[in-house]
Amino acid sequence: MAPVIQIGPAALPTRPLMLLVALYAGLWLAGREAARRGFDGDALWNAGFLGAVAGLIGGRLAYALQHWSAYRQDPGAIFSLTPGTIAPLPALAIGAMVAVVYLTQVRLWRVEVLDSIAPGIALALALVSLGNFLSGDAFGAVTDVPWAVSLWDERRHPVQIYEMLAWLALCAALWAGR
Repeated sequence: MAPVIQIGPAALPTRPLMLLVALYAGLWLAGREAARRGFDGDALWNAGFLGAVAGLIGGRLAYALQHWSAYRQDPGAIFSLTPGTIAPLPALAIGAMVAVVYLTQVRLWRVEVLDSIAPGIALALALVSLGNFLSGDAFGAVTDVPWAVSLWDERRHPVQIYEMLAWLALCAALWAGR
């Protein structure tokens, strides 16, 4: 596990770094496929960026509302950039809604667009799973299989790697079926 990557004097937390890499890679693949299908790849990039920003803000506010007792005394802490203080499901829902609204406004929201973004989403989720593995999140059950990883003085299933492989297989299948 590598929860922090040290590059000179900079200490980069792995999970947020991998989220950025996942966002970029997913949007790159979606934009490439959209362009191949004759859609405006730049519009998908814009939708993804707006969705990511809205998801980040909305997920943070949702987390603050869910844990209001911790923020009641210091509401300014809501604006802290502490990793792990974002509600993931509200963030995804809000980000997706903003992206759909944007794509609707630029008249690009069609079922075929979903086909364009599906491989990119699968790739992004594979990279998020890798980030979870590197940061030590989403650990598996104790096991004695040869490929187990050590975490908290026990050998555990690397479920994040299993998940990553499943997402990569889905990405490959979607890419091959285009």
